[in-house]
Amino acid sequence: MGKLSKKLGRKKRLEAKKEAEDKLVQQVSMFGLRPDNCSVCNADFDKNSRDMAMTWRVVVSEEKKRVTLICPECQEKIDEGMQKVFGGSDDEAGV
Repeated sequence: MGKLSKKLGRKKRLEAKKEAEDKLVQQVSMFGLRPDNCSVCNADFDKNSRDMAMTWRVVVSEEKKRVTLICPECQEKIDEGMQKVFGGSDDEAGV
């Protein structure tokens, strides 16, 4: 019994590792779909700017094979709109 359960455990780990690697490859391939500007206001995105990379929001839709890039100013406007519509914090609004 010990050898069989060990073999099954190893097979499960290998399958999980393969699945994770496939998902990573898919996500990296979608990185090339990233736009060069804000998807809302068209502000330019500097790919070499660490500050921009840390402050801009990236939304990935794997089903639609689309990557949306949103600058901090537009994100603030979106957040304000959500606040007006739903009120309270994101947790309270169920968003």
